[in-house]
Amino acid sequence: MAMDRRKFFKSTAGVAVAAATLTQVDMQAWAQEIENVPTEVKRTYCNMCGGACGIEVHIKNGRAWKLTGNPNHSRSRGRLCPRSHAGIYTAYDPNRIKTPLKRVAPGEFEAISWEQATDEIADKLKRILDQHGPESVFFAHHPSRHAFNYIKPFCDALGITTRHTHHAACNLGRLMGMDYT
Repeated sequence: MAMDRRKFFKSTAGVAVAAATLTQVDMQAWAQEIENVPTEVKRTYCNMCGGACGIEVHIKNGRAWKLTGNPNHSRSRGRLCPRSHAGIYTAYDPNRIKTPLKRVAPGEFEAISWEQATDEIADKLKRILDQHGPESVFFAHHPSRHAFNYIKPFCDALGITTRHTHHAACNLGRLMGMDYT
């Protein structure tokens, strides 16, 4: 028996309605259960771009449940962009890298400890500085506010003056515009 377009839509519509009905019942029960769990709110800032807007993370059962804008934050004033709202998924992405990876061959990596990673990076950086001087190191980083509290003093201590951030190239104009308008 041949399936034409009309028969296809009739059969799939019935399956879709049944699935939606079952899902809706389960979702309603789940939503009610979640609604009754106590919520803890922690304030932080969004790191999905260089804007660093203030956010409130709503935590239920030890897991981030939703993000809202911090109404007391001077830039975001309680509003969040779509990118910020999507930020909650980065913490629970199954493909998120959770440990340092060391390249062992082209396209091949092995997981190593944080201690091993920092020791190897420190040793390599020390060798470069000893052999070629601080002008041989170029440090590029994300322009987050806390980066300036740690990265600038770190580079200053090592004599590294060749630093660059996205902040200088792109984000600074937007931030100044937001601050002065």
